Amino acid sequence: MILPGKYKARVKNYGIKAVKSGEHKGEPAPTIAFELIETGEVVFWQGSFNLGKARDFTMTALSVCGLSSVNSLINLADGLPGGALDPSKEVEIDVINETYNDKTFAKVAWVNEVGGKGLEDLMPKATFAGYIQRMGLASSFIDASLKRGIDATRKQAPTPVEDGTDIPF
Repeated sequence: MILPGKYKARVKNYGIKAVKSGEHKGEPAPTIAFELIETGEVVFWQGSFNLGKARDFTMTALSVCGLSSVNSLINLADGLPGGALDPSKEVEIDVINETYNDKTFAKVAWVNEVGGKGLEDLMPKATFAGYIQRMGLASSFIDASLKRGIDATRKQAPTPVEDGTDIPF
């Protein structure tokens, strides 16, 4: 079984399945089989077209996997031959393990661009510098470093060169 974690993957196949149970039983749901790039193992993701956050997450995931237009939605039902998703595009998936009816299986919880959105809209250095000062982060870092036996208040001296000179090249 695939262990929980983040993996790079590609779309291996996809289609539309009917939801098997619950209040949305019988309704269509997009399903994607992802192939892990490192191992070739396959794990499944199922989205939801129901209103709300589930639909938003589904549309984002489909877009990440290459869905380029609303007109391509119908082609999801055709699987790979329909061309709705891009099987060559590398994505990052977050795999979890879930237990249902006493059986544990791996499934995809999230589908993201490789690298995710974590590095978008980064704070400017000058803004962060002000925050460091206001929140006393420098002294907190120094205290944490001293607890580990590191004096973070001084710059490290250059390592002397073996031939006795102080020129490090």
